[in-house]
Parts: sequence; C-alpha cells; structure tokens
Amino acid sequence: MKIYEIRPCSHIVVVAEEMVAIANKIGEPVVAEFNGTGIVANPGNNPDDIVYYYFKQRQILQEFLRAKNQK
Repeated sequence: MKIYEIRPCSHIVVVAEEMVAIANKIGEPVVAEFNGTGIVANPGNNPDDIVYYYFKQRQILQEFLRAKNQK
C-alpha cells in the first residue's frame, strides 16, 4: 500500500485520477486523506467512483452535523 501525498489546492477529480494511475502502475492500493476524508484507489478502479465516494461521505458528514446542531 502506498500513501499518496496531496498537494495544496488539488481538486478531488485530479487526485482520484492520479491515485488510480499510480495504483495501476504499482499494482497495489493507494491511500490518501482529502479534506479529512479517507480515500483508497485500487488497481482497476474508476476515478469517478472515488470522486462519488468522496462527495457521498461529505454529504453524510454534513447531514450528521446538521442533525447534531438541531438538538
């Protein structure tokens, strides 16, 4: 497993594409933390699926925080 270092001001789409390219090249998972959300790229993954996962996790977190603040 390789840890991917995200450059400041990177966009999730670019990060996902780069991570999948690295995973495909080295034949093992690549992990990173993007804005507090852990993401993993495995060889053969579609970068769009990683982007979708990231935004879905952010949505879940926002809904949780909204519900918590309403109490």
